[in-house]
Amino acid sequence: MSDFLGAYDAAFRTGSVPEEAILDYVERYKRFDSMVPEAASFYYLHEIGKKKIWFLGKLQAPTTGFSNEASLEMGVDFAFERFHPDDMWVILRHVYPAFDRILHATPREERRRVYAQYNYRLRHFSGEYRNLLERVYVLELDDAGLPSLLLANVSIIDYGKYFPVCFIGKHVMRSGVARVLDFKVFSQEDQVFDTVTAREIEVLRNLSLGKTSRQIAEDLFISKHTVDTHRRHLLGKLGCKSTVGLARFASAHGLV
Repeated sequence: MSDFLGAYDAAFRTGSVPEEAILDYVERYKRFDSMVPEAASFYYLHEIGKKKIWFLGKLQAPTTGFSNEASLEMGVDFAFERFHPDDMWVILRHVYPAFDRILHATPREERRRVYAQYNYRLRHFSGEYRNLLERVYVLELDDAGLPSLLLANVSIIDYGKYFPVCFIGKHVMRSGVARVLDFKVFSQEDQVFDTVTAREIEVLRNLSLGKTSRQIAEDLFISKHTVDTHRRHLLGKLGCKSTVGLARFASAHGLV
């Protein structure tokens, strides 16, 4: 779990949202939720900085089998505890950074018009995994222009069958036309990241950018010896023979 949270923090570095603004959203979505017809779909409101779920739609419980009260109390652990571990790492290592990249490539005034869509397997209360499709919208930005409050819509797309994680990022232009910003499908080969820690991923990304061990140590506030140790571990875990090989691996898996 600590590796999950570390990777989450690395993907989302964001400020807080005034509570009164969030409560206004909560009231609005409660009213909306009361009108939503019965379906295998639900909404949730997520404050990134505090890792807090402020609102869960009434259909979350029948969709996942877990009560809203328990899920709200868990916060983002609501997902981390239930994601299929293979899909969780793909989402943390690839999907979240991809969403971050397309937001940074979009002018600040247009970022609320950008959304991401991706699928994953979530463990139902019964123990079986269900394939869910999640679409995430940006509601609020912090002072740095990073997403701080998100609205997500989650739907069941199939039971039992395996689907590779697919990510698509879109920008809804003023004309109403949605422009595709990024599209990727991740195969089961990406499960290699199961053995790589969040810190090793940071070192790998910096190595692939051509930085020396000393530069990486300064950037990450660790010793050069620690960087070299991470490098040796990466070579063994990823089956690479050199730093050049690590850089190629990082590029092939969307880390740079």
